[in-house]
Amino acid sequence: MYGNLLTEPLIRVHTRQERSRRATLPEVLGLLAAGDEVIGFPGLAPHQVQAWYCLLVQVAALALIDAGQGDPSDDPGTWSERLRGLTRAYPADEPWTLIVPDVSLPAFFQPPVPEGNLREYAGPILHPDSLDVLVTARNHDVKSSRAVRPDPDQWVFTLACLQTLNGYTGRGNHGIVRMNGGYASRPMVTLVPGPGWGERFRRDVKALLVRRSEILDRHPFSCTHRLLWLEPWDGNAPIPVVEIDPYALEVCRRVRLAAERDAIVAYRKPTQRARVAGEALKGNVGDPWIPVRREDGAALNVGPRGFDYRLVHEILFQSAYAPAPSQRYLPEDPEEMVLWCLALAREQGGTAGLHERWVPIPGRVRQSLLFGPQRESLAAVSRSRVEDAATAERSILKPALLSLAQGDPGTLDFRDRRVEAFVAEFHRAVDQVFFEALWSEWERPPQERRQRWAERLRRTARRVLRRAERSLPVPEARRYRATARAWAILERGFFKHFPELSPEPSEEVAP
Repeated sequence: MYGNLLTEPLIRVHTRQERSRRATLPEVLGLLAAGDEVIGFPGLAPHQVQAWYCLLVQVAALALIDAGQGDPSDDPGTWSERLRGLTRAYPADEPWTLIVPDVSLPAFFQPPVPEGNLREYAGPILHPDSLDVLVTARNHDVKSSRAVRPDPDQWVFTLACLQTLNGYTGRGNHGIVRMNGGYASRPMVTLVPGPGWGERFRRDVKALLVRRSEILDRHPFSCTHRLLWLEPWDGNAPIPVVEIDPYALEVCRRVRLAAERDAIVAYRKPTQRARVAGEALKGNVGDPWIPVRREDGAALNVGPRGFDYRLVHEILFQSAYAPAPSQRYLPEDPEEMVLWCLALAREQGGTAGLHERWVPIPGRVRQSLLFGPQRESLAAVSRSRVEDAATAERSILKPALLSLAQGDPGTLDFRDRRVEAFVAEFHRAVDQVFFEALWSEWERPPQERRQRWAERLRRTARRVLRRAERSLPVPEARRYRATARAWAILERGFFKHFPELSPEPSEEVAP
């Protein structure tokens, strides 16, 4: 056997005391529980952060639940005992080992092979990124086979990402049960005290322990299976979703690592069925980080637009989504918290971007989010601002841009995609300031509050139109007419939809 995560320091860690060191998995958990020593993991790719973070929190929570304890320890020896408590049937630590030659036994994130050999497995796969969730065959955004001489921890992170974040990628390649559909994503939404690995880890472990009884009330699963790579898998017989623990660590692919010519390689085999049978639940299986849509009980799916201000409004104010268990405040949470949202968006044939957002929530806003009347008032203000931004984008700025691009035609062609980049620029600009402006202005008188927001939207729209005026190809014979008409549409549109705006002249429309 090779690569025992409980005894061999295979994981590279950046700490405050040492720029880089190697640690065992119990040592990593001890460092995270001790404080803010951990700065990062050098071998961890950005798209693997969610999988690795969730693994650490889930395995810590499961180990604490199994041991009947409630506080994470900073002692690696204690963590070794707790992790071994999850795999008592394997005293040689096979479930925590990267390479186990006897394939009838489990290995780390690698279920036992009932056939007893890998003859029908495809491989060898020489690079961990060739096994990863990213679709890299065309070498466009992320090059394939980058890890020419991979470190063992890169295989660790890749296995975690592959087995806990992947969806359907074609015949024989099924995804995890924590997704609302084969081409959906597994999002993560949580409240954390700050960006440090340790403070996030400690808070979310506590959240999982505190919210467990509520989750089990909604999802009365038997919790028979916690580490799904312990069970033999022939690629056919799925585990019923009611038998897994809500905090279970999944596997969705038949994969085995082996040692060949002093290097780690991988072998894989397609499956006839998904590992967990629970498609009817649409991803709503008690994942502590996933909000659930109120309309139909389906798990949140994050698409190419990511966590823009419109989606975060729905998540934060629970208008369209019931909050994730980790998203709700705990009594011991500090006044200042941050809403952390992360997801690798997926689509048929590839991925649709890695989306991450941090939304600071001031202490005074926290009180408003917790209590009924104030909460409703803040949510109503946020909702009206979302609607105002949509009006400015679709009913004011876009017609002005179309008129400019089309040379002031008699009738605008709204199918013209030449202006989409400028509309997207406006959306991004609003997105950057939305919550900061909301927190600072929502307690002002309603008239003043709306006037401030409308003026901010108007200034932003003017900047975008000025850029478009310099960039869009406009028929030269109609340039002056088209420009004047575009600015007239913009200014009249704002006065029509936002009558509270003052009519001061703008330098953008000055002759």
